[in-house]
Amino acid sequence: MKSPITGLSMPLSSELRNTTFKKVRVQFEYLFYLCEKTGEKFVTTALDEINFENFKRIIHSHR
Repeated sequence: MKSPITGLSMPLSSELRNTTFKKVRVQFEYLFYLCEKTGEKFVTTALDEINFENFKRIIHSHR
């Protein structure tokens, strides 16, 4: 994916994110494209869907 700011290609990156859901603290992998020049993070609809599925998978494993 190209950065909408710089027009340069951006690598796919990930980070661990922490959140609380129904009083349970969970950690999940969050995928995004990183603009190396500006440090801005971008997602596509497809990445949003993957991130949501990763989050749901973690939530269901804590039941």
